[in-house]
Amino acid sequence: NSPAVSASDSLSISENMYRIVGFHAQPYSIDYSSDTSAGGVMSPSEIQELCAATESSGTSTKPLILKRNGQQSVTYTYSVKFERSDITWSTRWDALMTVTPQQRRVQLLALGNSILLGLLLTGALALILLRTLRKDMQRYADQSEGDDALFETGWKLVAGDVFRPPVMWPILTISCATGAQLCVLVVVTLILAAVGFLSPVYRGALLSSLLVFFPLTSGIAGFVAARMVRVFQATTWKGMALGTALAYPGLVVAIFLLTNLMLWSRGSVSATPFFTILLLLFLWLCVSAPLVFVGARIGFGDKAGANAVVGRVNQVPRQIPRASPMLGFPLYLVAGAMPFGVVCVELLFVLNSIWQNEYYYMFGMLLIVFGILVVTAGETSVAVVYFKLILEDYRWWWPAFLSSASSGVLMFVYSLYYYVSLRHEQFYFVSTVLYVGYMFVISVSFALTVGSIGTAAAYIFVVKLYDAIRFD
Repeated sequence: NSPAVSASDSLSISENMYRIVGFHAQPYSIDYSSDTSAGGVMSPSEIQELCAATESSGTSTKPLILKRNGQQSVTYTYSVKFERSDITWSTRWDALMTVTPQQRRVQLLALGNSILLGLLLTGALALILLRTLRKDMQRYADQSEGDDALFETGWKLVAGDVFRPPVMWPILTISCATGAQLCVLVVVTLILAAVGFLSPVYRGALLSSLLVFFPLTSGIAGFVAARMVRVFQATTWKGMALGTALAYPGLVVAIFLLTNLMLWSRGSVSATPFFTILLLLFLWLCVSAPLVFVGARIGFGDKAGANAVVGRVNQVPRQIPRASPMLGFPLYLVAGAMPFGVVCVELLFVLNSIWQNEYYYMFGMLLIVFGILVVTAGETSVAVVYFKLILEDYRWWWPAFLSSASSGVLMFVYSLYYYVSLRHEQFYFVSTVLYVGYMFVISVSFALTVGSIGTAAAYIFVVKLYDAIRFD
């Protein structure tokens, strides 16, 4: 394409200068060996004639046959032919950014699947809240009943233990705080990408924005961690702030350094330079970690906000009825299939963009799917928590988190299936470790994000539920 030059252009552009707006590559296998020429290779004139004949016919008349054993010399050549194009410089990416009818059909089917799944879950939850739960609350509020103990069954009996801190609450606090930060990070990044600030034309712009926004949003993780410390009625916030600042970033950095060390040992050009690694460590230790402590100090400072919603906790824990083992992790795994089902189709496009260098530009659709994911994760956790409470099991904190976070396990399993189907039995150690390591980080990030969403929704539900009834 010939560039348009304005009169005010300060650059001296020749009339014979052109911009490349696209290219088409056609590979051929050609055997350049010769028994008559010196060194066993054709002369340059013979190579040029063979290349011209191959290009004109469109097929290689003399393909190169690789030997199974021994050494073999391979000659690589290329030829370039320029053609004038009517495509302008500003529209050179339109061919790659245009949605094909098949892609549009798949995207619409995926969006319809996500909306339908969300509506089904919303209808089931509405049935629980509007019929069963509303009927129970009307009975509890009825002043005309003479025997109150007759109606105190199910979730009403655990009112004195429902706000008891769960086991391993520091791990839950760090997980939910990190997930809240990742949720805000995803929302901000998707909005910027949807409005066009992070165009896929600029390779690496999306990853660079994530690396910049993650330290800047670290204060949110510290704030959420401190608020949960208040809810659990702990006395200090510094330990939780330190754990939040080091746990998830430390895991990501450890996997990144391990895979990068393997790339260095193989001499790969994809290895990250040492200066870039120092810059990332600076962002983590000098920007992200201090902001976590700042957010935690702000969140822990408001003493009235968190304690106001916590009900009375009995001194002696209530005995929990024995339940089926299927109501443990198998139940959480089945519940996690709901959030995963919302994003499973969109996940395929994202994996193709990451591992097959395909352009992903439908960020608006991805933002809509993420909104449906937020609703689905919250409703899933609320349903599981209510099911636990009616069984007189007050240990709802971890079920609220795991019922949504288990979708990360399904994502990791799906990524392994994707890799096996992609490689077609050709596995290499370094590439396999690289893929598994990065997909593990992505799956953990997804689990923390949806787990924090589910825990927040369940916490609001439990507070509203027990705030609406009277305690003796």
